[in-house]
Amino acid sequence: MSLRCLSALLLAGVAGCGKPEVRVPPASPYASRSLSQYDAALRHYVVAGDSTVLDAIERSGPEDRLVRLLNRGLYLHRLGRYEASNLALQEAEALAEVRYTRSISQNVAAFMVNDRVLDYTPSALERAMIHYYGMVNYLALGNSEDALVEARRANAFLERYDRDNGGRRSYTDDALVQYVAGLLHWSGGDDNDALVSLRRAQDAFDSYGERLSISPPREFGVDLARLAGRVGVTDVAEIARDRYRIGPGDEVPPGYGEVLVVVENGFIAHRTEQKIYIPVFRSEKRAIATGSADSILIATANIMIRSLVLMNQASSETRSYLREYEGLLLLGATALDADLLSFAWASYEMEAHVAPDITVNVGGLGRAAVVVEDLSAIASRNYEEQKPRLLARMIARGLFKEVSATRVEAAATERIGAFAGILARIGTRTAATLSERADTRSWSLLPAEIRLARFTLPAGSHSVTLDVRRGGQVIRTIDLGMVEVRPNRLTVSTAFVTGTGSGNLIRFGAASRGVNYETPPIRNRR
Repeated sequence: MSLRCLSALLLAGVAGCGKPEVRVPPASPYASRSLSQYDAALRHYVVAGDSTVLDAIERSGPEDRLVRLLNRGLYLHRLGRYEASNLALQEAEALAEVRYTRSISQNVAAFMVNDRVLDYTPSALERAMIHYYGMVNYLALGNSEDALVEARRANAFLERYDRDNGGRRSYTDDALVQYVAGLLHWSGGDDNDALVSLRRAQDAFDSYGERLSISPPREFGVDLARLAGRVGVTDVAEIARDRYRIGPGDEVPPGYGEVLVVVENGFIAHRTEQKIYIPVFRSEKRAIATGSADSILIATANIMIRSLVLMNQASSETRSYLREYEGLLLLGATALDADLLSFAWASYEMEAHVAPDITVNVGGLGRAAVVVEDLSAIASRNYEEQKPRLLARMIARGLFKEVSATRVEAAATERIGAFAGILARIGTRTAATLSERADTRSWSLLPAEIRLARFTLPAGSHSVTLDVRRGGQVIRTIDLGMVEVRPNRLTVSTAFVTGTGSGNLIRFGAASRGVNYETPPIRNRR
């Protein structure tokens, strides 16, 4: 038996090692120390296009049904089972709506135990992507009417989220979702709603430029100028023409239509558990066990300050190693008559598996697919904005557990004897360590980033291929089949690719630190 398994057994009996899991081959690029077996299996087998293992993966996954529904919906979408994907995503959306407001009783439980006892509530980005995949699924099924309904639902959710969180979050609208929704409104003949969506997409793109150094593609500006001119909002049309340098050559010639290729690239950054152990000195234990209220306050303040210092100084590698062997660490501390206070929180880690450069070829024309949405950066920044509140709750919870455990140990020693105190100490410390777990649940099958390429082509059938490049050389070509271009209409084609790249670590790191770009961003820099 490995030390890791022995450590888990010391903490939770067979629960740490006996749960059935669908494991990925050791040589798989998705086999990772930071990815759970559940998430690694999802990524490995969805890339392999394996439809036979999904149920088995779910049985080994998290207990929360909403997490499983989100990943099931996207897994089925990747396999081309669009109707089944929609069923899963619709159930997920209904459940997410119910959980939008957490109950008071659950928050009390989270303070007493950990945040994992809360029902999983998707982030705003994840909620927006539920609607995005609903729109894409319906388009793939040739059902433009229901795709338009999904676009309206996306608009309604994002408008409500902006109203509830405007000024408190950097992400309050989604550029890509609003852009696709606007195109659907436009194709459905609702020019006014289409313009509203495109203008909201422009505002979101401006936010992306400030916070993520991502610029909207020029084709978006063409759409905005064209639609604003058609509706008669001349000031918006003129601003767009000037900003995107649009001229007469950008008009769609008679008998031509357009193709928008949406490329989902790699996998979103995932949450990993960070854990650290804080020594509690005997003098602090005595103050907590027998001291006055002032003594307890001073002792807990000292522990809190020491916790914050050590949390900042310990490397992620050290925290990962200690987390794996926490059972042995706890046993050794107990044997040495030492007390350790454990804290656990989540952080985002990039194992994106992206294709660094992608060229889209349609009808003999080739264009680079440009980044319009970096989901990893958005997710990390959103989490960092919530982190102070989560850390404050974590530290308060840890101190509460320490005070409670110390008092229980002191009472057992005084009433029954030293041996009873030792047993109480082992029980309370093990329970405190076992219960301190970070909430690492997320929609882990989402792409790391989304790119677009736009083409104006004569009506008719055209082949679509993707060239995945490295260092200027084509290393893989993906055939997406044929698209039918109709005069004065837009056709949307989607694709999912992976590669060996780690993603845009500069953008991801800057977003995680809350950096804003003061200079105008370089268009689609990588």
